[in-house]
Amino acid sequence: MHGHDSAWCVVLTGRKRWFLLPPGALGPKDRFWADNEHPLVRLQALEAMRDRGLAFDVTQSPGDVLYIPADWVHLTVNTCETVAISQEFGYSGPWYAPLDNAYTLCAVDDLITQ
Repeated sequence: MHGHDSAWCVVLTGRKRWFLLPPGALGPKDRFWADNEHPLVRLQALEAMRDRGLAFDVTQSPGDVLYIPADWVHLTVNTCETVAISQEFGYSGPWYAPLDNAYTLCAVDDLITQ
């Protein structure tokens, strides 16, 4: 699980399952944040958080575009062979440089409409 600035993701083929937690749902020292375990290890705990209303569980299908707000902690699992394109919008913090997204957004739109 990780968080960053706002981003978008479009699935071209396959399916992508997302678990999204709003800012503050996890503390900075929470084990979810630092572990390098395979995402499926956390699946049961995340489903329990979803059932308590603490996390969102979203599945993207081909053509779906998902917007991820800044600092929302998330984990993804491709449920089959999946091709997706995503892009962060840039971060105002000192560790991210602003990104020029106009070309990327046009290229994705062109790719989808072809």
